[in-house]
Amino acid sequence: MKLKEIAERISVHLKRIEADPKLNPWRNGSTRPFYHACAWPAGRYVRVKYISYQGFSTLPKVDAELYLEWLDAGNNGRYRETLAARPAPAKEQP
Repeated sequence: MKLKEIAERISVHLKRIEADPKLNPWRNGSTRPFYHACAWPAGRYVRVKYISYQGFSTLPKVDAELYLEWLDAGNNGRYRETLAARPAPAKEQP
């Protein structure tokens, strides 16, 4: 899958999350976790912005694919939450 397609599909998920009041509730009465959220290809990376007036995350293709798989599986949230959802690597036995 090309970066442009990955970014477009992530954007669709982000717009869905942003539009759902249960997934995007007001925090402290003034902000929401997602505001004009989007993703776009940038060279060899996918950039993801959750709040339009804040910075963006830069994901290499492998991480963008992982994030998209996580979103496609019905999960909702930011990329860092995919990291928390990953099982811990198995420890090698001596």
